[in-house]
Amino acid sequence: MKRRRICNRKHVTTALALAAIAAISTQAAAQDSGDPQGQDSDTPKTVTNLDQVTVVGSRQPFKPVDTGVGTKIPMDVVDTPQSITIVSRELMDMITPQNVGEVATLAPGVRNGERDVSTIFDVTARGFPVTYSRGFRINTMPFTNNGILIDFDTVDRVEIVRGPSSIIYGQADYGTTINTALKRPRAKQSTETAFTIGSYDFYKAYTDVTGPLNEDGSVRGRAVVSYEDRNSQTDYVGRDLPSVYTALDWDLSDNTFLELTAFYNKSHLVTNYGFSLTDDNQLPDVPRAFFQGHNKNGVDLTTAFFMASLTHHFNDRWNLKAMASYAENDVDARESYISGRVNNDPNSPLYGTAPFYDFYVNDYLETAAADLTLTGEFDFLGRSHTLMLNSFYSSTPTRLICCYESEEQRFNVFDPKSPERYFDLNSPPPLSDASTYLYSEIGDSRELAVGGLLLLHPTDRLTVMTGARWTQIETHHDDLFTGARNRSLKDNAITPRLGVVYDLTDNLNLYGSYSEGVIFQTARTEDGSLLGPEEGVQWEFGTKGNIVDDRLFYGVSVFRIERSNVAVALPPPNPEGFVRGIGGQIHEGVELELMGEPLPGWNLFGSYSYLKVEVSESANPNEVGKQRANSPRGQFKLYSNYEIKDGPLRGLTFGGGLMYFSSRMIDNIGSYRFDPYTRMDLSLSYRLSDNIQLSLSGINILDEKIVNSISGTSGSANGGIIYQDPRMYYAKIAFRY
Repeated sequence: MKRRRICNRKHVTTALALAAIAAISTQAAAQDSGDPQGQDSDTPKTVTNLDQVTVVGSRQPFKPVDTGVGTKIPMDVVDTPQSITIVSRELMDMITPQNVGEVATLAPGVRNGERDVSTIFDVTARGFPVTYSRGFRINTMPFTNNGILIDFDTVDRVEIVRGPSSIIYGQADYGTTINTALKRPRAKQSTETAFTIGSYDFYKAYTDVTGPLNEDGSVRGRAVVSYEDRNSQTDYVGRDLPSVYTALDWDLSDNTFLELTAFYNKSHLVTNYGFSLTDDNQLPDVPRAFFQGHNKNGVDLTTAFFMASLTHHFNDRWNLKAMASYAENDVDARESYISGRVNNDPNSPLYGTAPFYDFYVNDYLETAAADLTLTGEFDFLGRSHTLMLNSFYSSTPTRLICCYESEEQRFNVFDPKSPERYFDLNSPPPLSDASTYLYSEIGDSRELAVGGLLLLHPTDRLTVMTGARWTQIETHHDDLFTGARNRSLKDNAITPRLGVVYDLTDNLNLYGSYSEGVIFQTARTEDGSLLGPEEGVQWEFGTKGNIVDDRLFYGVSVFRIERSNVAVALPPPNPEGFVRGIGGQIHEGVELELMGEPLPGWNLFGSYSYLKVEVSESANPNEVGKQRANSPRGQFKLYSNYEIKDGPLRGLTFGGGLMYFSSRMIDNIGSYRFDPYTRMDLSLSYRLSDNIQLSLSGINILDEKIVNSISGTSGSANGGIIYQDPRMYYAKIAFRY
C-alpha cells in the first residue's frame, strides 16, 4: 500500500540547513571541549562558596548518580531506602527510545506498551498503571496529562522511583514516579550537530550548542534545535516533530544560582489504535503493516514547558530552593478506531468485520506549579542530622470538548483498502452543538501540600528516615455549554514515610521502608458522601551497595503493596452512579539490578523482576484470582557495551542487549494470553576523530513479531491490539567541537 508522507520534505531540508548554520556560527567551534564525546553528565551539583576544584577520574556512564530524586535531599541512591533506577544518556542511546515509557522499561518491574509514533504510551510498574498527570515529571515538576512528547536529544537522564512517592510528589501512582531530567548548560564551549536516518523513512537533524555567555563564565547557556520526520511499519502512521529547547544557568552570586528551562514542540501525528480479538477470543492474523483506521486520521499537538529554579546557600550546611513551572498541552484529534469484536463466522456476510467508530476531541490544559524546599544539616547529641521541609502548590485549568463519536460502517480487518473503499468520514458537528458533545467541560484542579523528611544518624552505620506530607486537592468540573456543575471535590490526606538503612560495610547496606500513596476520588457513596482517597501502602526491604572496587552498583528489593478503598459501582439499578470502596488487591515481587563498569571500557546494565498480583475482591467476579492485564510475572533486561581504548581500533564501541517479558493477559478477566517475547538490540559506534563519530543501531534485530495491548492495566479485548516495532536500523553521524 502506498505510504502517505505526513510532512513536507522542504521542512527536513530547512532543518538540516539550520542545524549546519548553528554549528558553523558557534563561538570557538574549533576549540577542544575536553569532552570529545559530548556526553558528560548534566547532573545538578550542590555548590558552596569554595574555590573551583577540578577532579579527574574514570567516569562510569551506566552507574547511577546522586540526585535526591526520591527525597529532595541530595543523597546517594545507595543510601536511599527505596528502589531507584537512573538511566543515563549513554544507556538511552543503546535503545533509541521514542518516548519516556521506553526508557523507563529498562528498570525492573516496568513495562511500556509501545504504540508506534504516538505520544500516548501505557506504562505499568509493579502491576499498576502509570498515569500522565500523577506518574510523570520533568525536572521533578508536574507536566500535563495528554502524553509527553519530548525530543530525547534534550534529555540527560531518566529517573525511575519505584513504589508510592506521595510524600514527595503528592498524588502519585503506586508503581512508580518517572522524572525526566533535561540537559543543563556546560562550563566549556561545545557544539554537536548530528544527522540520523533510519528504517521507515526516519530522518532527524539536530544541533546542541552550549557554553559560557560572558567572560567570567557566570552565565552559561544551552540550546537544542531539532527536527524529526518519521513513518512507521504501519501504513499512514507517522509523525513530524520540530523542537526547540533552551536552558540558562546564572551564578547571581557566590551563593545564589538561577536556572531557566524552556522547550516548545508542535507536532502532527497519525497514530494507530489497532484491532480486536474475534468473537471467540482468538487473535486474528492481521498483517503488521495494515492500518486499522481511516487514512484521514490526524492529531495536532502543541506542547510548551517553562521552568525557573532559584537556589540560595545560606552557608555550607543550609540552602533554600524555589522552583516554578508552567506547562501547556493542546490536542486536536480526529481519529477512527475499532471498538468491538471481529466476526469470525465464515458463513456470515459480516465475516472479518468489527464495529468502527469515528472520534473527535479537543483537549486543552495548562499546569502552573510552585515548589519551595529548605534543606540543611544540624547537630544534635553530638551527631549531624538532615532536615528537609517542603511546600507545593499547583493549578491545572482544563477545557475538554469531548466527544463527537459516531459508529460508521463495520471495518474489515483483513482488507487493506477497507478505510478508502467503503466509506467517507462524516464531518464533526459545530462545537456549539451541546447535544452531540455531551462530555464537554471546563474545570480546574488545585493541589496544596506541606511536608518534610528527617534523616537521623543515631550511629555511624544507622540512618533513620521519617516524615509525612499533608496534601489537599480541590477540583471542579462544569459543563462547557450549560455551566452546570458536573462534579467537584475537596479532600485531603496525610501520607507518612519511614525508612531505615544499616551499613554493613562502607559500600553495602540493608534497608527497610514503609510508604504510602494516595489518589483522590470524586466518587460518592450511597449516602451522598465522598468515598475518600484510594490508598496504596508499601513495605519494601532490600540491600544496595557498590562492589568490584566501587565500580558496580547492585540493588535487591522485596516489596508488598496493598490497595484499599478502590471505587466500584453499586449493582444496577444505580442511576446516580454510587460506589463502594473495596480492597483485596495485593502486589508482591522481587527486583534485582546491576549497573556500572566492572572492567575499564566495559559498561553493564542488568535487571530482573518477578511480580505476583493477587485479587481476592472485585466488582467483577471474573477478575478474582486473575493476573493483571499487561503485567508479566517475569522480566529480564540486559545491556552492555565495550569501548576499545588503545590500539588501531581505538574509539570503537560495540554492544547490545535484550529485553525478555513473560506471558501477560490482554485484560483483567483473562480473555487472551499474549506469548512471552524477547527483543534483541545491537549498537556500534566509531570515533573517527575527536570531532566526528559514526553510530549504527539495530532494534529488534531478530524481527520478533510482538503483539501488544495499549489499554493499560485494565486491558481490553475489544480494541487496542497492535504490533510493536519490527526490525529497525538507525545510522547517525555526529560532529562535535
